[in-house]
Amino acid sequence: MSAEKTLGDAIVERLGGVPLDARAKGAARAFTAQHKRFAAAEDVSDAKASARSAALTTLGAIDEALDAAVSRLADKLVGEGITKRNAPFAGLSRHSPSELVELGYGNEVREAIALTKAVRKKKPPREVIVACDAVDRLAAKVKSQLPAYDRAHKAWKVAIAERDALLPEWQKSLSRLRVLAKASLIDRPGAYDALVAPPEPIAAPRPRQRKMPPARPVPGEPEEEKSGS
Repeated sequence: MSAEKTLGDAIVERLGGVPLDARAKGAARAFTAQHKRFAAAEDVSDAKASARSAALTTLGAIDEALDAAVSRLADKLVGEGITKRNAPFAGLSRHSPSELVELGYGNEVREAIALTKAVRKKKPPREVIVACDAVDRLAAKVKSQLPAYDRAHKAWKVAIAERDALLPEWQKSLSRLRVLAKASLIDRPGAYDALVAPPEPIAAPRPRQRKMPPARPVPGEPEEEKSGS
């Protein structure tokens, strides 16, 4: 939740219990309406952010599996004597295994597919072919998930832009409310500050302290006598 929404929610909630004059009440109604639009836009952007996060989580899980498959292929190539341990993809890819898995999603997919094509041309043993199949299968899954993430990401950016476009008018209406409310409440000490003060942050609960067990007596030393004995 943004600082603007947190503050606006608090002010709108407090307005009902504050005696304002006619001009300040008009400013209060205007701010309430403006904040309602802003809050609705933020709710949309939050929902889009959640959808984007879910799409990225799905994509990331598949990509991790692809990274592992690329590493297994490197091990198989070395194990079958096709390449050497210090350069598992030599002559097959311009990237080392660690470089390949660090590429962006789209680039990793392209380079992984190019790698398996180069490996297959060498007519490798069955185990290497199986490792290539795993890379190809997971690269295809990453590729198929990319459009869903792109859509979610673009929708989130649009929602953020639409929310932020409302901020200037939100701030302007808040400033007008501050001016008129301060004048209206001039004879009520503390009322204005209470109206516009940011809400207190909610403190995280402190973990309970675990009780330490009593110290065990050292072997050979007498235990202390209990009180009253």
